[in-house]
Amino acid sequence: MEVSSSSIWDTNNIELLTSWFDVQYTGAGVEPNADAPRRSGGIYDLIKEFYRHSPLAAVRLIVRVGEVSPILAQTFLSIRSIKIRRERGIFPAFFAIVLPPGIISSRELYSIQMTSHITSTWSLRTKPSWWEIALAVLIGAEALVNFAGDNEIAWFWFMIGSAMFGLAAGPGAASDVGQQIGTWFKSIGVAGRLLAIIGFAVMMWATTATLPFVRTPLYSLSTGGLLTIAVLVFLKLVVSSLTTEAQSE
Repeated sequence: MEVSSSSIWDTNNIELLTSWFDVQYTGAGVEPNADAPRRSGGIYDLIKEFYRHSPLAAVRLIVRVGEVSPILAQTFLSIRSIKIRRERGIFPAFFAIVLPPGIISSRELYSIQMTSHITSTWSLRTKPSWWEIALAVLIGAEALVNFAGDNEIAWFWFMIGSAMFGLAAGPGAASDVGQQIGTWFKSIGVAGRLLAIIGFAVMMWATTATLPFVRTPLYSLSTGGLLTIAVLVFLKLVVSSLTTEAQSE
């Protein structure tokens, strides 16, 4: 196989590499599903090498595994699942195997790559900063006061708010847009953050007080969101502390 070392991971060479995979792991007249456990280890190492240079190349190779040998692909997934989850950003792409061959577009491949980036960036093992903890205390207290008050809670809207705020504060915060907003939020300093939070709260209060909103859905949605953010921050604090203790032992 002749491949240019300077551009080994471009589109044309990816096709050559997947062709090499066909010869290496199936061969002329060799049953593709034979000796699947031994071969799955070699595929795992090959995909890691692909991914280090190009996530797109790794995804294409994974799809090729599913096309050539579904049994080999399933064996590969089952015996490597624990180890795969520890590799930075690789495991979401493995869901591509269950899709029928030929239906994965470039946009979907990009989406898989972005999912890998987001899941590898946001982690419960990251210790929250002191201002995040302080903010979690404040908004958690606000949510508990809302529960103790006379306002009615619509549980459907509460769950919607919980899901929306949870995604925004978790994986959404690790996306490119979320990181840009986070960088700006950190750059304005502590006073700027407090002013931004107070300004947002005042704006929400003024909006609900002056416009003819149905209060229960909006109130329930915000309560669910506030409580979820507080729980996420404290969960990160607990998990990161336990991880640090385990590493020090």
